[in-house]
Amino acid sequence: MVSDGRYVDDEDRFKEDAYLALTSRFTTREAFENFYSSLNNSATKDEFLRAASFYLFMVKNGDWHVSVERSNPIVDYFTNSFKLAALFSVIESLSDRHYKDLFNWLNDEPQESIFPINDHVSLSALNEKYKSEYGSIRRCKAFFENLPQCTQKVLCDSIKIDGHPLKSIKKVAEFLYEIRSKFVHEARLFSQISDVAGTVLSMSGNRVVQTELSIDVLFQAFEEGLLAYFGYKF
Repeated sequence: MVSDGRYVDDEDRFKEDAYLALTSRFTTREAFENFYSSLNNSATKDEFLRAASFYLFMVKNGDWHVSVERSNPIVDYFTNSFKLAALFSVIESLSDRHYKDLFNWLNDEPQESIFPINDHVSLSALNEKYKSEYGSIRRCKAFFENLPQCTQKVLCDSIKIDGHPLKSIKKVAEFLYEIRSKFVHEARLFSQISDVAGTVLSMSGNRVVQTELSIDVLFQAFEEGLLAYFGYKF
């Protein structure tokens, strides 16, 4: 047992999982070990191992299997919908600020800055402030903004609205979060992200959405974002 109470063999197993999840981001195993050793403390290491191992099993090497005679066992837009939802679960879990619902946030804020709420404009402003501090999309935007600039450009260029690439990585995060939310809250599967490179056309209202984003490219971006979150310098 190590000094913080964890068993060494458990740490080694989780570390092996983390390496399997992120091996393509390191030139050698030694480079991975050096990065892991650079993490500040055991709590940070535990958080890194948790996120990386979840990603390995639930996303990168996990598939949703269908046991229906007339169906293929793995349907790409089924499994990719689940993978995107799980991927955003990992991203949303990476935060130094614990979740607080709107009611508790309002009660914890200085009351003179909150009340009275005189109209819908004031209420909307408070809602926007709450979402900027505690909303899930806040964490997702911050995660993508931490990506290397070259990766941000690849993602922006891979999604076009009426023929125009998305202007910022924030827009990419919002786009991906929206299709994730439609799956989670409305049971709407999506086909905008495929297993292979190619162009997918869809409609969003009266706008034409052109997506050239494969699941592997999204995985690569996530892996870079995960390492960046834990201080890796590209």
